[in-house]
Amino acid sequence: MGCESQTPVLNPPAPATVPKVVTKGPVYTIGVVPQWGSERLFEIWQPLVTHLSDQTGLNLKLEPTFSIPNFEKGFSEGEYDFAYMNPYHFVCAQRDQGYLPLVRDHKRQLTGILVSAKDSDIKSIEQLEGQRVDFPSPNALGASLYMRTLLAREFNVECVPKFVQTHESVYLNVISGKAVAGGGVRRTLEAQIPELQERLRVIYETPGVAPHPLAYHPRVPEHVAAKVTTAMIEMATSEEGKKLLAGIPMTKPGTATREDYQPLVDLKLEEFYQAPE
Repeated sequence: MGCESQTPVLNPPAPATVPKVVTKGPVYTIGVVPQWGSERLFEIWQPLVTHLSDQTGLNLKLEPTFSIPNFEKGFSEGEYDFAYMNPYHFVCAQRDQGYLPLVRDHKRQLTGILVSAKDSDIKSIEQLEGQRVDFPSPNALGASLYMRTLLAREFNVECVPKFVQTHESVYLNVISGKAVAGGGVRRTLEAQIPELQERLRVIYETPGVAPHPLAYHPRVPEHVAAKVTTAMIEMATSEEGKKLLAGIPMTKPGTATREDYQPLVDLKLEEFYQAPE
């Protein structure tokens, strides 16, 4: 979804909805975990970042990277002022750089899914023993890190993992038969075209955890972080804002806390985490 064209307005908007003029000042970068290909990531996030800049008066800049390992290296080195990251990324970013959570979806939890092709005979986890299973990256939480932990600890299944960069690539490889199954999450599967979704079967879904937060580096002033939090939450009160949030997707934005992500610390996923080089 690109920048929307302007439609004629019959009545002037209420003062509260008039975008603020972006003021001069420091540039704050926003990193985004690349669940999508580059074109799709820009379509979703650039209009949203532009909207946040208008509403807050801050100079916010989308700082994209198109591989998850590069994104991990970026936040581990404190490259981003703000970052939208998976929940375990946040655990690592908090540990390494002191990142703090701002906003998360309060309506949906994050669950990982395993999919197989509908026209295949793969219908259970046990059938994955010794088989190629695709994942977007080692540390994609629901789609890979948590999933591979559960396969090993709960099901005693040892598959042959292959990491293929994006969720979209996982789904396409499963459909084409390159992999017998693949890891993803509900929201990226539901974002695919109906024809693709219809060719996939969900064979397992993980327990839910708190979803992706938008976090900020501690060098960002508190009043700046507060402006972004308020603007994100207020987006859910307008039709334009809801459309922008739907791309992430985030249905009901609300404040996020460190306690939301403590269960992930308790899971001790370090065994399957691959630190960025």
